[in-house]
Order: sequence, then C-alpha cells, then structure tokens
Amino acid sequence: MANPKPLAYAIHGIIPDNAISFLVGDFGTCKTVLGIDWGLSMATGRPWNGRAVKQGPVFFILGEGHQGFANRVRAWCIRHEVRPEELDGKLFVSTAPGDLVDPAMAKLVMEAINAAGVGSPAGIVVDTLARNFGSGDENSTRDANTFFNNVDEYLRRPFKSAVMVSHHVGHQEQDRAKGARQLISNADAKYLITANGDYLELSCKKAKEFPAPEPMAFQKRVVELGFEDAEGVKITSIIVDQTVVNNAVNIPVNIGKLEEKVLAVLEELIDTAKENREAGGYDPELAKVEIRHWRETLEHAFL
Repeated sequence: MANPKPLAYAIHGIIPDNAISFLVGDFGTCKTVLGIDWGLSMATGRPWNGRAVKQGPVFFILGEGHQGFANRVRAWCIRHEVRPEELDGKLFVSTAPGDLVDPAMAKLVMEAINAAGVGSPAGIVVDTLARNFGSGDENSTRDANTFFNNVDEYLRRPFKSAVMVSHHVGHQEQDRAKGARQLISNADAKYLITANGDYLELSCKKAKEFPAPEPMAFQKRVVELGFEDAEGVKITSIIVDQTVVNNAVNIPVNIGKLEEKVLAVLEELIDTAKENREAGGYDPELAKVEIRHWRETLEHAFL
C-alpha cells in the first residue's frame, strides 16, 4: 500500500495537478478569459489570486477566435504588468482545433506538444470542448466516453499535466454541462461560472480528492490594448479581477462596527493601490488588492 501524501495542485486548492478539470458556463461568462488567467498564471509562476501555482509551459488547444484570444492575452499582460516577450517558450497556442474524439488525431496533438521541446506542460487548456469534438455527437454516451478517454490517454497521462476543459452549459439546464452526462462524470474537478452584468461567480460543483473551495466572485474589466483600428477606435479587451463583495446580487446587508472597520481597511488598501499605479503611469482603475494582503493587514490592525 502506498504511503499517503498531500494532493499536488496546479493552482493550490483550485486545480488539481495530473488531473482533468472542467470549467462550465454559458456564452458570455468569460470562460476563455478565466482559462487564460489560470494558464498564464501557471506559465509565469504568478500566484493566482494569492494561491500558489505550478510553474511551467502551458498549451492552449484553441478551437476558434485566435485574434480575440491574442487580444485577451495582451490584456492580461497589461493588467499584470508582464511584458509579452516573457511568455516566449511558456505559452503555446494551436492554430486549429483538435478532433479529440478521434484517437489518431488526439495522438497527433500529443506529438505536437512533444515536438515543442519544452518538456511536460504545467497545464493544457482545451477551449472549447465543442470546437475540439470533431464529428462526434456531444449527446452520445459513446462519443462522450471516447473524448474523455482520449484526453486522459493522450494529454494527461503522458505529461502528468493539469488538463482544463472549457465547456458550455445545456440549453435547458443552466447548472450543468451540455451533452451526455458522461462528458464530465469522471472529471477530477468541475467549476460552474455564471454572470450577472459585469459580475461573475465561480462555484465548485465537484472536487474529487480535495476540499471544495468556497464560491468566488469576479468583476469584468475593460483594458485598452494600446493601439487603434483603421478608424481610430481604441482596441480593448476583457480581464477578470477577483472581488470581495459580489455585487451581482443586490441584497441590502446590515453591518456592524467591526465589519465597518474591516471594510475601511480594504478601502485604504484600494486607495493606496490606485495611487501607486497612477504614480507609475498605469491606469488606477485597474488597481486590485489580493485577499491575502487584506488579511495580513487586518491581522496587524487588530493585534
């Protein structure tokens, strides 16, 4: 019998390593944006919202929207003050989808990753399942099992990587993945992302071998990319920032004196972050405060 040991994570407490995770959401819920946030955090070694990551190259098996994807990557770099050239040799993006229902095609994807010559990826992102399902039928149990088995056989096992699959919710059941239930029944983790205006909620619906994290709230933000189109219109893209209060649900809350002090500390930290960004020539409206930093400041404030 093997000795017990801690579970390895690609993103601590969120994405298990050497496992298959699904991110499920409707159109417009920023699945790709969040996948980029996860992937580029791993590629650069930057903590994801205060959580440690496994650093290493990341591969995106992209089904569509390559220009939009490039713009979102640029927006992420601007937001996190990362020079795009820092991603050289760390971020790899396919030029076409992979038919992962066909074992021969799935094997070609594996060989293409090997051919990059960077070793085992820290993460492999399949975006989206539908665009990488080839001629398979998502409602077919047989095709669903074949897709999952191929992802396991040709992406997870040979590289022992964290594989993250982006997928749409069903048309009638907005709280579960589209297609046959077998598509994600064997997944190690499943997250559902929902949107209300500019606010998003990420909730863990399945955590096979680890404690499910509490739901997290995010806010969509627009980032100017620093160039214009032929008509002189500034090109922008979207990033997501974790937010402490989910304003997507407008419920009046009565708070006490202690809560007022806690929020006052947060407001001071945000003001300071804005001032620092403005002093450095960056957009102050993109300032953010990590929950970890807020918690540490509170510990000192209330000692």
